Amino acid sequence: MNAALTKNRAAILMNYARLQWMRVNAVIGVSCAGCAAGRVLLHFLCACGDRQFKWHLHGIVRELASAAGGAGQLGHGRG
Repeated sequence: MNAALTKNRAAILMNYARLQWMRVNAVIGVSCAGCAAGRVLLHFLCACGDRQFKWHLHGIVRELASAAGGAGQLGHGRG
């Protein structure tokens, strides 16, 4: 019974830690999304997490082009 209780407590702590990490990620995401450099950083971090490198690379290129003033060339400018 003691081992089951310990396992249950560990699961509760893991869920709490996961929720806190999600909250921190949401705050960082909102903070970074306000500028092109922040969006590039978010694309890079997300690519490391979800392994969708091609999709995030396109997003990085779009943000860099937008920051350089050439968004019209790619047809993906932020309105």
